[in-house]
Amino acid sequence: MRKLIIKIAFGLLLLTLILGINPAGLASSISDPGKMIFINGFGVDVAIDQPEYTTGLTARPPVIKMALQVYNYSQIPVTFDFTTSQRYDFAIYDSRGREVWRWSDDKGFLQVIGQLILQPGESVVYTAEHVFTDKNGEPMPTDLYTLKGELTATGRDFWAPRIMEGKVSFWHRNAQ
Repeated sequence: MRKLIIKIAFGLLLLTLILGINPAGLASSISDPGKMIFINGFGVDVAIDQPEYTTGLTARPPVIKMALQVYNYSQIPVTFDFTTSQRYDFAIYDSRGREVWRWSDDKGFLQVIGQLILQPGESVVYTAEHVFTDKNGEPMPTDLYTLKGELTATGRDFWAPRIMEGKVSFWHRNAQ
């Protein structure tokens, strides 16, 4: 019974801390943000540089610039643990939900343990660019695509989420 009371008190304290934060003051300056996702005092924001891309007859395939921003809205420092040197990942899915590209597919990561510590009110931004072609270098077909960004932390703390991801959708028109 005592353990239950302690858990309830800690939960109420944590909820009070989280609800006392005003996230509007920490708004992202990245253009075209995706849906902000809040998890236990954390925020994940995924953004791209424009909502629509076009491949023309003579134009080269577009370059998609993307960003993943992770916020700490709580009033206590938060530690994220990593089992490799990879800190984030991006993936693009077509309208049927099939993965058509993943940032980490052609990369190798060191097998080292690391940490990211975000102080109250702090955030970190990870960015990447991708020339929007298929695996053969051909422009992607016209479709509605979804970009997902993910923090690859392991989440050993009981209140830290295991998966922190956000997403934003965009159109690609192939005029060829």
